[in-house]
Amino acid sequence: MLKKINRKIVLYLFAISLSLLSGCSNMFFYPLTKYAITPDFFGLKYDNVWYFIDDNVRLHSWHIHSNVEKKATILLFHGNGQNISYHFYPLIWLLEEGFDIVIIGYKGYGSSTGSSKIPGVFEDLEAMTKWSNQNIEGKKIWIGQSLGAALSVSYLGQNQEQQSNFCSLVLDSGFAGYRSITREVMGRSWILFLFQYPVSWTMPDSSIDPINLIDNINIPTIFIHGENDRITDKHNSDILFESANDPKYYIRTQARHIASLNYDEYRKELLSKLHQYCDI
Repeated sequence: MLKKINRKIVLYLFAISLSLLSGCSNMFFYPLTKYAITPDFFGLKYDNVWYFIDDNVRLHSWHIHSNVEKKATILLFHGNGQNISYHFYPLIWLLEEGFDIVIIGYKGYGSSTGSSKIPGVFEDLEAMTKWSNQNIEGKKIWIGQSLGAALSVSYLGQNQEQQSNFCSLVLDSGFAGYRSITREVMGRSWILFLFQYPVSWTMPDSSIDPINLIDNINIPTIFIHGENDRITDKHNSDILFESANDPKYYIRTQARHIASLNYDEYRKELLSKLHQYCDI
């Protein structure tokens, strides 16, 4: 009986390993196609933004307008889950401070067609950057959260010519490497920790890791991370900050994952640095 049980356990774990290994970089993306809510529910004025990657892939984003005189426009690159309808609300307080928000829908998220993986997702960042250069007047700020923060450093670090279009880069709860975060997250599970290394080897190689590209960022950069983040540990932002070029600033908080800006004191700290770096 014990041998049969052990055999079943081995087969079960083997099946898990095959499933994980076949996922590759797709494992970073967990999209939902249905929108939970739209900005007009809160009485916000917004435009639907559509742009094409190619003849077969169309991306959908929202341009949400400030209800006071505009100071700058924020391009917001959210994390790996849900879609844009779940990620704009925590930052609508910025609208009252004079910031428009353009929140980007990756392939397969919401009404965007296609499917996301790395490095293909960088096409999404490229398309939105080009769209904003052509359609957004005035100063622009780039904000990346969680996976969006990592993708932001990877993209901008490889496309330095785009950095001059933005007065500041904000990285909220990001991570230093795609393979290292895979091991970090899987290592917390008593089942998945067995596969953390073989699965991590299927992830993008270190050439596009944020830690290896952060010193290519030459615009003022603001890091935000909470001590109680249980998704991406704060040490990720610590080592990124140490390697980043000046000018840079670190908002260290006690918050959970991408929750720092729920608190007035950290909002004020962010606004102060944005006013300084963007001269607004």
